[in-house]
Amino acid sequence: MFRTSSFALLLLFGATAALAENSARQEQDGSANLASVTQSQAIDARAEQLQSGDDNTSDLQQSGEGNSALIRQLGEGNDARVQQVADSHFNQAAIYQQGAGNAIEVEQSGRANVLQARSLGEDNLIRVQQTGFASAEVSQIGVGNLLSVVQQGFYEGSTLAVAQDGDANLAVIEQGDGNRLRLEQSGVLNSAAIRQDSYHNELDFAQRGNDNRLDVAQTGYGSRIEGSTSGNRNAVEISQSHALNRASVVQNGDDNLARIEQAYENHQAEISQLGSANEAVIRQSMAAGVYTGHSALIQQNGNGNQATIVQQ
Repeated sequence: MFRTSSFALLLLFGATAALAENSARQEQDGSANLASVTQSQAIDARAEQLQSGDDNTSDLQQSGEGNSALIRQLGEGNDARVQQVADSHFNQAAIYQQGAGNAIEVEQSGRANVLQARSLGEDNLIRVQQTGFASAEVSQIGVGNLLSVVQQGFYEGSTLAVAQDGDANLAVIEQGDGNRLRLEQSGVLNSAAIRQDSYHNELDFAQRGNDNRLDVAQTGYGSRIEGSTSGNRNAVEISQSHALNRASVVQNGDDNLARIEQAYENHQAEISQLGSANEAVIRQSMAAGVYTGHSALIQQNGNGNQATIVQQ
């Protein structure tokens, strides 16, 4: 049962009747927990912090209108810090930490951001920055996983869902406005670096195994990537530019390399490798003033195969 503790530190600022509509709730069960709330120049702000265990830290800062945050910590030495400040309105954050030494840092500005974050295990780290009309659902299960997310939304907003299940997985994601992303990492030491600029990029990718790598750069307008990697030490490098690009990668085995580069206009590419130590490269571009589409397909079964397609 949670119980109110003297370790809770509550800071509420505001004198007007409107600011008095803010609310904050803190409950603690354990030893040496610290929870702090600052509601400064805030209207209709909602804050809730629940701690069970020892040496947990929770810090929440709110200003603007209609922001709400829930932080729940179970275990030892967890740290959660949420900022809904500056030009921040109607943002929502729900944080759940269970285990030991997990940390999360959240900054929400602009309007109508939504975040659901969960860490179960030990020494996991989540960093999230949202600047408007962004939605994120992130989950970590294991030890030593790291997730960094920047979502910059203005008009259409961006959405993402990331799940890390295992140990020492790494994902660094930057999203511009109007993009969609779904990433799954299952295993140990998988890494993903993803950048989505402009509008209407989509990515749906799964890494299953150990020490797999994914590097993606998308620059907008209908670019879609859908694929997966199963095995160990596989690498995928994809770079797509404007117009209706497509990419699909499936690798089953170990030590495979797939690289897709697509430039401007209506491209499609697909790589499928079953085996180990295979390499496949598709490189497509479009000459100035030419408006026809490209399409490329590579399939390899076995070990040590190489294939290269270049279309210009």
